[in-house]
Amino acid sequence: MKSAVLDTRLANCPQWYLIPPPDINMRIPSRVKKSVVFIGIKADDSVITEPDYCGTGFIVSIQSSKIKRVSFPYLVTARHVAAELKGLDFYIRVNTKDGKAIVFKVGAGQMKWWFNPKEDEACDVAIFPLGIPQEIFNTMDYEAIKTDMFLTDAEISEQGIGEGDDVFTAGVFYHHQGENKNLPIVRMGNIAMMPDEPIQHKKFGDMEVYLIELRSMSGLSGSPVFVLNQVAGEITEKGLFKTSWHIYLLGLICGHWEKGIDKINVGIAYVAPAKKILETINRKELADIRGALEANYIADKSPVLD
Repeated sequence: MKSAVLDTRLANCPQWYLIPPPDINMRIPSRVKKSVVFIGIKADDSVITEPDYCGTGFIVSIQSSKIKRVSFPYLVTARHVAAELKGLDFYIRVNTKDGKAIVFKVGAGQMKWWFNPKEDEACDVAIFPLGIPQEIFNTMDYEAIKTDMFLTDAEISEQGIGEGDDVFTAGVFYHHQGENKNLPIVRMGNIAMMPDEPIQHKKFGDMEVYLIELRSMSGLSGSPVFVLNQVAGEITEKGLFKTSWHIYLLGLICGHWEKGIDKINVGIAYVAPAKKILETINRKELADIRGALEANYIADKSPVLD
């Protein structure tokens, strides 16, 4: 009888399988790509055509502090992507379980983007609560990135994460996005510089970012960036194989550097840290909304007096 497989690749969060999934030996689990969504606009909204997908977003979730097995999903992208969508109708394409995709239209002014409470444009992070009807949500083939996967300062120190560690991103490849569903491209690189001091941006000011040696491009803004932390594979006391890679969310791609009049990509992208996303999710207004939803849920489930 084959042993069960314990998959700990996603930030050491345990995932058990009686039958190993096809990607069990891959460095990058398929679940990571399933967090990615494409964001687009139409030049003419009256024409029945596919949107022009010009940006990337990804779904994250935070566990309820009061209710087991309940979490709150959010769509995350770069703040400058959200700024470009201001005042426009835009579209979000998410893959579905039938191997296709569903496209959501978000009308101009229908939702509010939330930004980091501690900084202005220097923190290139934008999120909004993902309010989708449950019957549609159940058809989506997605995997939210849990906040447990967010790389923290403590884990950086404990795991010895720094320059040279492998990173990867998944997002829109503008030249081949997928005809019937999202086909995220995966690009690999490594950490080139830790955020020991702010990077000066001519438009946004001092930015706290990682520098990664990875050739970013148009469309990848807002894409999640993960760091691969190699650990020794092992057989547990019960004879279960434990995987040898831990994957943490490093942050999201903001942009890259170019040089010369030909604007040659120098191959260095800059990444807003995951902790900036978490600060945004935990800003007081959003925490209060989650608290109200939890209170309503608990009230609905409470017994009544006869």
